[in-house]
Amino acid sequence: MGDPMLNTAFGQYQILERLGAGGVAVVYKALDTHNEQTVALKILNPTWDENSDMARRFKRESEIMMRLKHPHIVAVTAAGTFENRTYSVVEYMKGGSLAQRFHDPARISFQTTSKILRQIGSALDYAHTLGIVHRDIKLENILLGERGAALSDFGIARLTRAAKVTVTGSIVGTPLYIAPEQARGKGTVDHRADIYSLGVLCYLLIVGCFPFNGDDVLAILGQHLNAPVPVPSTINAEIPHSADVVLLKALAKQPESRFNKASEFIETLIVAMNQSALRQTLVDVNFMRAFTPTPSPAGIEKMETVKQEGEIFTADQLVEMAKAANTDADKIAYLRRALEVAPMHSEANRLLFRLEGAKPKGAAAIPPSVPPAVPSPMPAASPSDAHPLPQIERKLRKDSHQERLKRQRTWTRLGCFFSIILAFSCSLTTLRLIGLAPQFFTQIKQAAGGPTPVTRIDGQPIQNVPNAPLYVEPEKTVNLSAAEQQQAVDVLDPGYAHEYVFEARAGRLIAIYIQFMSVSASNVSAHIVVIDPNGSAAEDFCFRENGPLRGDATGVIITCRPTIAGAWRVRILGVAGESNGAYFVATAELDG
Repeated sequence: MGDPMLNTAFGQYQILERLGAGGVAVVYKALDTHNEQTVALKILNPTWDENSDMARRFKRESEIMMRLKHPHIVAVTAAGTFENRTYSVVEYMKGGSLAQRFHDPARISFQTTSKILRQIGSALDYAHTLGIVHRDIKLENILLGERGAALSDFGIARLTRAAKVTVTGSIVGTPLYIAPEQARGKGTVDHRADIYSLGVLCYLLIVGCFPFNGDDVLAILGQHLNAPVPVPSTINAEIPHSADVVLLKALAKQPESRFNKASEFIETLIVAMNQSALRQTLVDVNFMRAFTPTPSPAGIEKMETVKQEGEIFTADQLVEMAKAANTDADKIAYLRRALEVAPMHSEANRLLFRLEGAKPKGAAAIPPSVPPAVPSPMPAASPSDAHPLPQIERKLRKDSHQERLKRQRTWTRLGCFFSIILAFSCSLTTLRLIGLAPQFFTQIKQAAGGPTPVTRIDGQPIQNVPNAPLYVEPEKTVNLSAAEQQQAVDVLDPGYAHEYVFEARAGRLIAIYIQFMSVSASNVSAHIVVIDPNGSAAEDFCFRENGPLRGDATGVIITCRPTIAGAWRVRILGVAGESNGAYFVATAELDG
């Protein structure tokens, strides 16, 4: 029997197609005849009277949704009642849902997965800052459109999805994704329940199956409550052990043991996965493995896997090993491995900064007591690395001995300054990106009227154009001179530029430090330009050196001695695969 609503008018909306239906509402593709825009029209089922409690909840949640303005949250543009039927008008996402994409087993590249997860993570963090908990993160509620992925069914999901689980009327959520505290159906459920469900989604898209699955809803709920999560690398051998730790932390039974912010979780997972050769995953939502509990601790402590028959250590454990080590070489090796597990671990970064200038010559870089299952993210120190910044010393070889001593003292103080930044980098990312200024992570790419990414300049790819950042209009400008401690944290997408303004005095040495969180952000120095107050690239007054965080190309220190005072600028350009993702930037005036 056909739907009588098809090809009829519902107020100003011409109904074109039935998109889906549930126990609460039916969703149609419709044409808004007032502006000729295609929309999704969600109409409350006629079983719910317009004065019913469900109708009141529907209206209240629609009003909340209309206030959520985020590029990766599906927009609700209108709501009301027509002919005793309560409805809301929702942005139409022509790509459908992720659930439709994976109706049958299908492959997804890790690059696509990373993009989707970053977008959904930013949407969740934005909602959480407003006190809104989604409570039903799943494939069906992630829709695809022209600007990427967007999260749908905020509010309505947390109030009306109880029909999905009939074990108890107080349980809200979908069994495959439900957090343990939701499965209990009592007590307080906060934003960390969304982190757990996001962890299930990440597990599915990266490992290829759900951590818990089956035909019995009660059995699935019981596994979420009591069973250890199957270690990802025991299912998919291409998953690195560092990603094991990250995923298991997100899926911890106790909310306090999980990540506190979605973006922190996603960025840490992406960094961990960049050490893997995994390029794509076959996702099978119906795959059910025989559940055999494997040793997996509450909170993420020491765990064993069948694959390695050894131990995997947490970042905290590795930091403690570093403190107890007898030699600097062993300390450095432990700290590098801690940063593989948790790249934003503030204490590990701070201790490594202190030790990088004291690398012993010819010492063993990898202590034998650490299992080989966790490879070092950095090459071993060599004798030529004994000085932390040898290229700067060569650059200044004509200076007097006294000047070199002064410069070394300057770099020591600079190292301490950046150590402080690193110590608080994780919290800064949380507070500035998510809590205090969500536009840092989400302003990019508003669907209408926003800037468009730049991929070419005069027909040449931006990565091939010298000083390309000079020619790309910045998406945003931040005054570092007015910022606390003259530093900031942000996220950069490919094809966009960010600009930072700082005051400089003539003849005074200025240091600019930029560090990307992702190890995949290489060739960073090539996509940064310092601009003098006259608007010209200040190449003749600046010298670049790779940043010391991991000894690779993800960071850069630029030292400049301005010849004129005024407002100087540093512009950073996002280039796909080279300089994009989360980063922080800082400036400091040095002695000398």
